[in-house]
Amino acid sequence: MVFRERWGRLSDCEADLEDGNVPVTIDANCKRLGVVDQVTNEMKDLLCNVDLRLTYNSETGQYE
Repeated sequence: MVFRERWGRLSDCEADLEDGNVPVTIDANCKRLGVVDQVTNEMKDLLCNVDLRLTYNSETGQYE
C-alpha cells in the first residue's frame, strides 16, 4: 500500500487473505478504505471514501 501524502490518498493496495493465497489487488484511489458487511463472490465488500463500494471480481481476482 502506498500513501500519497501530497494528495492524502491510498493507492496500490493489496489485501492479504487468511488462507495464505495470493494477495487480492484493490483497484482504487481512496482517502479512506473500510470493510462492510455485504458479501460479493464470497468476499466482503469494501467502501472507498464514503460513497464508492468496491466488490470482488472472482474472474480477475481484484476489487473493482
